Parts: sequence; structure tokens; C-alpha cells
Amino acid sequence: MGASRRFRKRSYLAIALLVLLIFAWIDRCCHGTHTKQDSASLDAQTETRSHDSQPSSLVSEKNQNFTVNLVIASTSKDDTTTAQYRPPVPRVGREAMIYHTYFHDFYDSLPDLSIMIHPHEKPWHIEPALAQSMLFALNNLDLGVAHQRGYANLRVGWKESCPDWVDTSREYGDERRPMEAPYMAGAMYHNFGVYGSDLPRYFGGPCCSQFVVTKEAVHRHPREQYKRSTDWLAETSWPDWITGRTWEHMFPWMFTGNAVDCPMEWKVFCGMYHVCFKDPSTITDINDLWEERQDLLDNMDLWQWMRHPQIVMRSNSRVREIEDIVRWEVARAMARGQDEDIRRAASVNMFED
Repeated sequence: MGASRRFRKRSYLAIALLVLLIFAWIDRCCHGTHTKQDSASLDAQTETRSHDSQPSSLVSEKNQNFTVNLVIASTSKDDTTTAQYRPPVPRVGREAMIYHTYFHDFYDSLPDLSIMIHPHEKPWHIEPALAQSMLFALNNLDLGVAHQRGYANLRVGWKESCPDWVDTSREYGDERRPMEAPYMAGAMYHNFGVYGSDLPRYFGGPCCSQFVVTKEAVHRHPREQYKRSTDWLAETSWPDWITGRTWEHMFPWMFTGNAVDCPMEWKVFCGMYHVCFKDPSTITDINDLWEERQDLLDNMDLWQWMRHPQIVMRSNSRVREIEDIVRWEVARAMARGQDEDIRRAASVNMFED
């Protein structure tokens, strides 16, 4: 009887420990983990507001007010019950369909600035220097600088993007990254009639179709252009992920006329977001730390918690340490960014180091 009781007691302790490990793993696995946007039906929510440009705007626009539409392209997996507008055809072109629908439908009543984003508050493609937070990025976005640029990607980083990430000379069947490259020539022809010697050899620019654009930049093309692009997205036999990715690269060309849109990272952080690092290499250090953090999080699965709880606890401690380091560096950069002269110097020509 005594042995049986001891066995039951040990069993209860083991079960209790297992339950604790499960709860610890659930808490940890949900911390800071984000997934890339899947292709799905797209709906939109549009908010129209008038904002004062922040004090850091360039002198010519320092105190100017801007009207702004915030256009949120939501997938069907998100709660779109309050979406005011919907695309003509679902499940095509990812966010490109809803963006073109918006530009077409609002062509004659566009605000000064349209901010085009996905619905996620913590997207993987917003940099750790921006707290990997869309809310942080938008709260710190300098509307005056964005307006002067005409078109500005909300993402900053060059990794797998700049300056010549997409080679349009690649042929179908070439499966090297980026896999959309062989489709770029066809996409440019079908959407803009551009081919041959007029086709840029390379496209480069930060991913991932989240940007701010002025009314004037949208009006570089007639309204019919946006209808042409929605029709192509609806009618093409290409996979949804291909059409969406080709448009990631074509939006900068459409709004600026340049196939390569790669401003200096440190200048964009400083001039456009007021996050001014004294040493640009700090950006690389922060990115490396954040990759280490993500690797640690990826290895904190339930099996690891059960097999090596001590190791996982040390990894968890390192994650917290990295987050504290990054917060401290960003806070220092934001304090430095309060200096208008520093911001102005970064904003003069963002494409030259």
C-alpha cells in the first residue's frame, strides 16, 4: 500500500509539472511570434483624418496640415465585419487588389496622403528599430517628410531587397529566390505595356507593400490605369502569391518612376521616424540581436520545455535581455532624434550616404 501511494504521489507531481510546463510554453510561444501574411480574400477599412505634421517636418512644410486616409487591407482570416469597402473579386493579388480598387474609386477625392497597410499590429516586416510595431511606426511617421518624398515604403531594411534583388532577365522555370523574378517582365507588360529596352533590368526596394503615397504620385497615372491593374489581377492565371509579389516591386516604379527605391536605412529611420542612431552600425547590431531572439523563440517548443527546462529558462532570460537592449538603443536614438538639425540633415538626400 505504501509503495502504491508513493507511486500515485509521484504520478501527481509529474502531471502537475507537465501542466506547468505546458502553460509556460504557451505563454512563451505566443510572445513576439508573428507569421507572414497568407493569400486570402481582402477587405478594407478606410479611415480619413486630418493630422498636424510633426515639428520635425522639413522647413517648407513644418506647420502644414495634411489630410490622411489610413487604408487597411485585411485578409479573410481577420475580423472584417466592420470593413466599409470590399474588392470586386476576392482571393486575388493579395493586398494589391484592394490598393488598386481604392486608388480607382477614390481617384478624384484622394487626401494629401494615403497610408496603405496590412491589419497586423506586430508584422514581421516592421524592423525591431521600430519596435516591430505598426502602431509605433505610424505614431512616429513624419508626415512632412513622407509628403515631400511622394512615395515612401514603411519598411526600411535592405535585406533581400536592395539594391538589385529582382533580375527581370531571369526566365520561367528559374526557381532561385526571389521566385517572382521571372514573372516581372510579364507583369510590367500586362500592367503598363512596358517591354524590351524600356523594361528595367533590376528592381530593388524594401518589401512588403506597406507604404505612404501622395495624391500627386497616384495622379502620375490616369484613373484607367488602376482599373487595368484590377482587371489583370482578376483575370490572370498566375498564382495569387506571384501577382502580389510582383506588385511589391511595381508600386515604387508606379509612383516614382524608379525601379530601384533604396534610400539609406539610417537616414530613413532618422528623417522619417525620428529614430536617429549616432552610429549607423547600431542598426545592424539590433537586427542581429533580433534574429538571435527569434531563433531562441523558435526553439522554445513544448518538447524543449519538457526535455530541457533549464536550457529553455536560460534562453527565455536571454530573450528578455535582448529586448531590453533593443529598447534602450531605440530610446537613445529617439532622444537624439529630437534634434531638428540632425533630422534635417538626414532628410536632405536619403539616397546618398
